[in-house]
Amino acid sequence: MRLRASVVAIGMRSKKLKEEADSRTNLRVLADPKSVLVVEDNTDQRELLSELLALNGYRVSSAGNGKEALEQLDTTPIPPGLILLDLSMPLMDGRAFLQRFHRRNPKIPVLVMTGEDSPAVAGAAAVLNKPVEARALFSFIKQCLS
Repeated sequence: MRLRASVVAIGMRSKKLKEEADSRTNLRVLADPKSVLVVEDNTDQRELLSELLALNGYRVSSAGNGKEALEQLDTTPIPPGLILLDLSMPLMDGRAFLQRFHRRNPKIPVLVMTGEDSPAVAGAAAVLNKPVEARALFSFIKQCLS
């Protein structure tokens, strides 16, 4: 009887450990290394960047401001591997987006693109001045996603 109770206890513990491991796996969200989210309020710049990225083999999604980007990220099962972010946008600017986003997922790199001169941007992996040079952009993207 004692042996049977031990076997049952081991079986229950094994089941509990498996459930905990499954739970941790479900919480672990892997980013898609071939996916980029472009957050830019200027429609022409957003479309140009999106097309340039798509032509180079990236899956691209886009948002017109930080609020829209956060809403999109909340409904995306697999987050992008990189976010390209404008600083000056309506509704929610780039700095406010970064503060909220990094509380949720600090491991996804965010490249800030701005017309401001040498801004300090907490939470940005890098800052590129607009107009963004394609060579510098793709160099950074390859470095972040490889």
